[in-house]
Amino acid sequence: MKKVLMIAIVVFMSSTVYAGEKLTACGGLAYPPFMWKEGGKIVGVGTEVAEIIFGELGIQVESKAFSSWNRCLQEVKKGRTDMLVAATVNKERKAFADFTKNCLSEVPLAVFVWKDRAFRFEKWEDLIGKKMGGILGSSYGQKFDEFAAKNLKISEVVTPIQNFKKLEKGRVDFLPVGLYAGLIHVKQFGYADKVAVLKPYLKTECLYVAMSKKSEYLKHLPYVGRRLLKLHADGTIKRLIDKYIEYYVTTTE
Repeated sequence: MKKVLMIAIVVFMSSTVYAGEKLTACGGLAYPPFMWKEGGKIVGVGTEVAEIIFGELGIQVESKAFSSWNRCLQEVKKGRTDMLVAATVNKERKAFADFTKNCLSEVPLAVFVWKDRAFRFEKWEDLIGKKMGGILGSSYGQKFDEFAAKNLKISEVVTPIQNFKKLEKGRVDFLPVGLYAGLIHVKQFGYADKVAVLKPYLKTECLYVAMSKKSEYLKHLPYVGRRLLKLHADGTIKRLIDKYIEYYVTTTE
């Protein structure tokens, strides 16, 4: 009887050891279906995946929408926020955050242009000398970041709509945007018949989950990586991508 009671106590304690713990997370303001601002929170695939995985550990995820993606990065860098729900890797970010070994999702990085001003594009070198519109704090992968800094004229803004308006007015020549988010924005902003996507894609980038090196929850990052593999294998992440594309298109003006 005592043995049974002890087992019951151990099971009870193990299921409540994380009770009351709360992890804070942030992300990009307008990168559907993976992350975007809704009210004062970040919602999307990245947030829900974090809620699933950390929920298994009894840890609540509280997402926060800051004034910009760059501000989110600074909060994680300073350790005031624990996690980036989705992010690409570069040297600067690796200095203050650790990343999962496995992807949250692979996303083609596409070149969006104004259809009437489309140009021939076969390789990165075809972009040399052109004006690129970017988002403050964004990274397009270490290699392309370095290529762009050396060879392109870069104009950065806070929101995607600002970039597409600059593209419309000819103030930039192209926008490097994740394919899913770009196609959603083109439809959302009423540019479906005015904007084109050039091929081949710039690259296929991997979005990871990242944790601040100062976070007390950093120890759980290997578990997060392992769970990402299983969530891909059972189709959960694909279903969430489809779910949030539909949700964003039908609920966001």
